[in-house]
Amino acid sequence: MAKKSLPKIVSEKAFRKAVEKLRVKEKKNTRERDKVSALRRRLPMMEMKNEYIFKGPYGEKSLLDLFECRKQLTSFNEDLGIDGNREHALSVFVRDGNKVYRTYYTGGRGVEYMGTPWAILDMTPFGRQEKWEDSPKGWPQTEMYTWWQFHDEYK
Repeated sequence: MAKKSLPKIVSEKAFRKAVEKLRVKEKKNTRERDKVSALRRRLPMMEMKNEYIFKGPYGEKSLLDLFECRKQLTSFNEDLGIDGNREHALSVFVRDGNKVYRTYYTGGRGVEYMGTPWAILDMTPFGRQEKWEDSPKGWPQTEMYTWWQFHDEYK
């Protein structure tokens, strides 16, 4: 097995300086995400007219039932993407009386910065270890999505 390269080893002072330099870009990115979130909050809504039934440990429930007494609901699940491949998806719904509206939907990489393991992996030295990433030479890299499985694919 080939020896893995590690990040450069520096003093605490040099490390703090490098982190602060990165922090400037992270804060800029955060402000941009805040702007995108503001746009997302202003998206139009789509009424959910189909009667979706969900089966769970407490029996069958409609989409409206899942809200219980809440006004909004998020659903993180597996879905078929545009290309027909399975992907993680996130939907956001709002309830107004007995009506339910979809206010947002995203799949694939759009889900990643919503508190998923991928967001955490992106902060690690080796990242996701996928070929599309811009990583230093010699760092582990594989084809996209070959290292993870959906829950029902584990043996």
